[in-house]
Amino acid sequence: MNTKIYCLSFFTLLTLFTYGQSNPVRILNNISLPKDTVIKDALLRSLDGFLRSKDSTNTGNSFISKADLLETSLLTDEMKGIEKNARSNSNNFYKPYLTNVIQRDEHTYLLQLSYLGTREDTAMLRGSFRLLARKEADRFVFLSPLSANTLLWKTCRMDNVVFRYKEKINLEEAKKLQQMIAYYDKKIGAPRQQIRFYCCDDFEEALKLVGVEYKAIYNGYNHLSLYTCHNNETLIVSGMANRTGFNEFDPHDLWHDRLHNMYSTAIINRAVDEGCAYLYGGSWGIEWKEILAAFRGYAAKNEQADWLTLYTSEQNFVEGAKRLNIAYAINALIVQQLEKEKGFDAVKALLCCGKREKGDENYFRTLEKVAGISKNTFNTRVDRLITER
Repeated sequence: MNTKIYCLSFFTLLTLFTYGQSNPVRILNNISLPKDTVIKDALLRSLDGFLRSKDSTNTGNSFISKADLLETSLLTDEMKGIEKNARSNSNNFYKPYLTNVIQRDEHTYLLQLSYLGTREDTAMLRGSFRLLARKEADRFVFLSPLSANTLLWKTCRMDNVVFRYKEKINLEEAKKLQQMIAYYDKKIGAPRQQIRFYCCDDFEEALKLVGVEYKAIYNGYNHLSLYTCHNNETLIVSGMANRTGFNEFDPHDLWHDRLHNMYSTAIINRAVDEGCAYLYGGSWGIEWKEILAAFRGYAAKNEQADWLTLYTSEQNFVEGAKRLNIAYAINALIVQQLEKEKGFDAVKALLCCGKREKGDENYFRTLEKVAGISKNTFNTRVDRLITER
């Protein structure tokens, strides 16, 4: 999905000079760097430090503005691992090029960075980012342009959720979102958080507001959201088609966001996570009752279905753009019964049984422990769950 730039003349502009032997940034020779040598050296030295620390924890990166940590975390998360290329088996394939520096005021500069790599005669762009550099004492700290880009946006507060929007907001839908967040957080036992929610037109706008001018892996995506949290604060920059003032949100994706805010993805079992999202939030805009009806229809046409094999082989029961997965639907049924009989703590144990592995052994061990369903009884128990009303 990399963008290929076939015009070789682009690289003829990359006449570079280096700032010290350790600086990883390639700097165009026609960039308007600060005229003051002390300021220029501080800016480049700070940028070097920021980039060398960007793959560490955001709280551990001393070159991130502490006052803007939450929004800058969204930007740095998008920059983590950007140098890697799997095809070349290289961790340093894409190089950072400083392509623009604009002075905003006496203490602030806007920087643009592009990550490019070359294969034979082809240049490939992996990502391009814009970030602000603010002078503090004898160095610079870096921050996302999100706050600057939304300075004139309007604000609406609903309990612990602050909505930011350009002109209009659908108050009824906004209230539903606030209530759904509260519902999910209470269910998973998350502490009360202060939440900022930005209503963007689409995902492209969400990316640009945060400072992501381009990222190859997002080619073709119209509607996604960016999400981060720190110290009981959550920031959501939503690109979910809000052109008429926040008229919709996706409760399925919201479930994932709230769960991953509470528990590490390193221990969450995706098939159970998706099953919960089906049950509580539907999928592709389809409510759970419709998903269940379709799954029951599939089961009726496949009376001899081997659910264990279908589960471990990750088969779908609906194909196409809005595909629906058998394992996810089965887990939705299991979670529904488990929560009813033993409460959500039992569901948590299954949710956090570990990442999906070959044969799903960790899942089945936990499933037998919390629900009494073994591999030997899996098919009959699933049949019973499907037919129960």
